Amino acid sequence: MLVTSHRGLPRLLVSLAWCLATASVAASVDPIVAVPLATDGFVLKVPDSAQVRFQGMLDPDRLGGAAGTMAYPSVGGGLVGALAAVATHAVIVNSSNSSRRSEAQVVADRVLDPYKASVAEVTHDALLQAATAPLAVPGIRRQTTDLPAGGWLVHSAPVFSMSLGANALVLENELTVRSVERPDDIRYQAVIKVVSAPRDPDMDAQAYWSDAQEQRLQRISLAMYTHSLRLLIEAASFEGKLAPQKSVRYVQGDVTKVERGHLIRQQCGRAVLRTLRGGWMSVPLRPAPVPPVAPASAAEPDMVPAPDACGDGGYAL
Repeated sequence: MLVTSHRGLPRLLVSLAWCLATASVAASVDPIVAVPLATDGFVLKVPDSAQVRFQGMLDPDRLGGAAGTMAYPSVGGGLVGALAAVATHAVIVNSSNSSRRSEAQVVADRVLDPYKASVAEVTHDALLQAATAPLAVPGIRRQTTDLPAGGWLVHSAPVFSMSLGANALVLENELTVRSVERPDDIRYQAVIKVVSAPRDPDMDAQAYWSDAQEQRLQRISLAMYTHSLRLLIEAASFEGKLAPQKSVRYVQGDVTKVERGHLIRQQCGRAVLRTLRGGWMSVPLRPAPVPPVAPASAAEPDMVPAPDACGDGGYAL
């Protein structure tokens, strides 16, 4: 009989079930050869619905059950049988918790109530227009007739999540690449995750995201989305040798998080990494303390600030 603590159990069970159920699927969609999206050109397909999905971010630690122990009967087969029993039970646990998760999501979504007007402006059409703007994303086309022979279709399903306290915005863009000539053949599939720079703690959250002149929520959402597409181009065509695994510490709002993976680059206050699950992430790093600068003497000429080579918040990388 396998006995385990109930604390944090749903997360463990779901993880095990996901691993067992998706191992063969993940292997089937890994790219065999690089997909040169920027070179061959691609057309972006977004969902038919007008509105982009925005939601409040759930705290997984608050979805677990009460402390205690739960026993799982062995079904034979040693470790494999035990894992099968745990995975099967995970489906039951996940089903029984679906109502509680739905209720928690309703509560989490309330963080977006002050920003409904701004969220309404972030439509799939707005994302498409931003992505297809001149110089926004290399290789992108508006329609398949603009593609050279051998072009690609990229299906995009973006979801934005606002953290508790409206300290950060997180985009998870599920992307699937298919050949125009063989649309049933998936050549590459990944989730590209982009975490926004933390909200200025000295500014009220509503003033920060809803300022009519700044239109910060709309502007940042569009910038994060186009950034995710540029990362897709890089990820799908990546053929270099991955760096050794390392743990990358980053900030998500006012919380420091850790992700283990292969660091692709670190630039402009951001880290881009390939996670152990095969997805790519772009995350803000905690800025290093800046030493005080001695004031310039009156005899020195005025210094002209250098242009921002990193683009809009580093998303232009």
